[in-house]
Amino acid sequence: MQEAAGKALDGTADDVRRFLETGQYEARFQDDRVRVAQIMSVGGPTVKERGRAVLQANTEQAVQAFLETGQHDARLVDDRIRATRIAEAGGPAVKAAARKA
Repeated sequence: MQEAAGKALDGTADDVRRFLETGQYEARFQDDRVRVAQIMSVGGPTVKERGRAVLQANTEQAVQAFLETGQHDARLVDDRIRATRIAEAGGPAVKAAARKA
């Protein structure tokens, strides 16, 4: 976004107008796609899988939905899977704590 805005400001009045009308949205979409990739890089298997699907869909709606709620839903799935695996490997106290969680 900053790069696109800087280029528009260095350009003509038409460049600034074009940035305000469409360029800012295109730049934000690219920034948001980068954010999805960053989230995927630190996420678990479900976060990565759903992030890949969002990037392949390549729509603003899919990217926004992932950033607003989808990443959190996917992270919850990954956390539950991890808790289940820990519980399966643990003793009675660990299993009881996992059931509570």
